[in-house]
Amino acid sequence: MFYIVVYSTPQYGKSPKVLINGIYNTNDDALTRQKEICGGGCESANLGNNNVYGINCMISWMKTVEEGDLNELEIYAPDTI
Repeated sequence: MFYIVVYSTPQYGKSPKVLINGIYNTNDDALTRQKEICGGGCESANLGNNNVYGINCMISWMKTVEEGDLNELEIYAPDTI
């Protein structure tokens, strides 16, 4: 199992860029990277997913995947918990 860390910065009046920032073997490593991306002061919102909102306005989430074909993986939405 792998954890893909995805992030976006909201841009008013524009479509946000959604970018992959890392692929990790453990959930803990992926969470550490999310905190780094979000400026170290991240708080998770209780929205039923794994979004993390940062003090720098970054939004990060994870996609959990198995090794192999991804079958058109949707990265624009977080995994549900």
